[in-house]
Amino acid sequence: LLLATALLASCDKFDEINTDPDATTKVTSSLLATGLLLDITSSSASKSFIYDELLAKQMAWGESMEDYQYNVFGRSGFGGYTTLINAQKMVESVSDDNVNAYDGLAHFIKAYKIFYMSMEMGDLPYEEALQGELGLVRPKYNTQKEVMNFILSDLETAYELFSTAKDFDGDPILGGSISKWKKATTAFQLKDAPLEERERCRPEGEGTFCTDRSIGQPDGIE
Repeated sequence: LLLATALLASCDKFDEINTDPDATTKVTSSLLATGLLLDITSSSASKSFIYDELLAKQMAWGESMEDYQYNVFGRSGFGGYTTLINAQKMVESVSDDNVNAYDGLAHFIKAYKIFYMSMEMGDLPYEEALQGELGLVRPKYNTQKEVMNFILSDLETAYELFSTAKDFDGDPILGGSISKWKKATTAFQLKDAPLEERERCRPEGEGTFCTDRSIGQPDGIE
């Protein structure tokens, strides 16, 4: 009994002595934005910039055999959803009046991340994804066609949010420029859009991609 009492007494200040007073308990939207953007723009392989050409058999790499030359894709996974949780937290932690900029960025990152996951694995949770904190821990799968439609919808929402936002902090890629993010959003819409939709957006002049905002923006991409 005496030993048990001593052990319990020794735990009275456990939280106090194990809490770093210099450690932050909050994070800023700009800091989360930096991590998210570096995540979607960083590559784990130094030759990744030629993988698409290898896959399409448009070029060969002479140094050694590359998996993509022979359609060897290895394994994929759902780790990207973990990253997207930070996108939600980024929007929740906005402390100024520029919430639309970070909300637009969150929609873009979600669309970008899940697009490539779907290209690797096909059907994925999208409509009910990222709702674990609300108790939805088994989201339903959407077909790949549904996923692509949701992506286009999120990109349209991202464009609309960027259109009512101002330049933001924490962007090491485009410097937080809203005009550049609007163009990036349009470019990715064109990448995701079905072929028949792209046909409606033939160039009409220098710097002009599409005059229909369901796919592109009137001022095009420079």
